Amino acid sequence: MNPYRQLSRIAGVFSHRAKLTKSDGRVFDLSVKPEQKGTEEFQKTTVPAALVVREWTCAVEDLTADGEFSPPTAGDALTVFSDDETAVKYDCARDSVSGRYWDWQYLRPGYRVKFYTKYNPKEAQA
Repeated sequence: MNPYRQLSRIAGVFSHRAKLTKSDGRVFDLSVKPEQKGTEEFQKTTVPAALVVREWTCAVEDLTADGEFSPPTAGDALTVFSDDETAVKYDCARDSVSGRYWDWQYLRPGYRVKFYTKYNPKEAQA
């Protein structure tokens, strides 16, 4: 039994239907799980961060098209749909500690991708 695959399956229970629109126009259909919402804390400071971010995860297969892995980057937008088909849109953001737009959710890479968005939900067209 592979525990990483098992954790990925469990994450699907709490996931929402979404789409990631890349800056070059490509669209990926995702199943995202919100991991946390909070203010980022810059290392070794007592000043609150200026950017409030939200952390999401999805299966690596959701971001793979034609054998090419395409993680979120600058200019990309995540649109999340609720059960009643209302949608909100989030702009992708960098993690203030690592400076990255994405990372692996687990210590062993290749199962779930963790990425960040600004916490600025906007109404989106479904």
